[in-house]
Amino acid sequence: MSYDTLKKVSETILTAPGVPDEVGGKTSVTYTQNNAFTIICEELKPVQWKGKEKWYIATITGSETKQQNHTRCNFTFADLGYLTDYTVKIITYNGKYNSKPIETHITTRYNDKAVIGFLVFLMILTSLALLFFLYKIYNPQRKTSNCILELDLEVLDLWDQLLVFG
Repeated sequence: MSYDTLKKVSETILTAPGVPDEVGGKTSVTYTQNNAFTIICEELKPVQWKGKEKWYIATITGSETKQQNHTRCNFTFADLGYLTDYTVKIITYNGKYNSKPIETHITTRYNDKAVIGFLVFLMILTSLALLFFLYKIYNPQRKTSNCILELDLEVLDLWDQLLVFG
């Protein structure tokens, strides 16, 4: 047997790619902000890919649609709408076929910083309105008391004139 004969026998035969398995296990969702979150899922074993390439693809749909492709099953979606329902679909892709998607439903939280800012604005506005009304109430009373003093002085002047000429 020659070396050429052994070389021909040792050729590797690859099978055609198949449909990869879907993402298994639990997906965990962690809120990073009120309108952002991270999804982590269990990664496939090498035999479950059934092909050369190994991509996780996540698509989020709701008020907007975004897609991310990663080699690890770790996705972060940010700058989403507040208090909005979203559906996240995660599939695996091996270069030729997609797996069945897994779905996760997520609702973002409300913008608590905006609510606090609005309440502070209302408190300041109410305080300014109260100060304005107190000023308006106090200021006419001062003018009235000044008018009374002026009237009293005029009456006294008239009285003096009557006494002098009288």
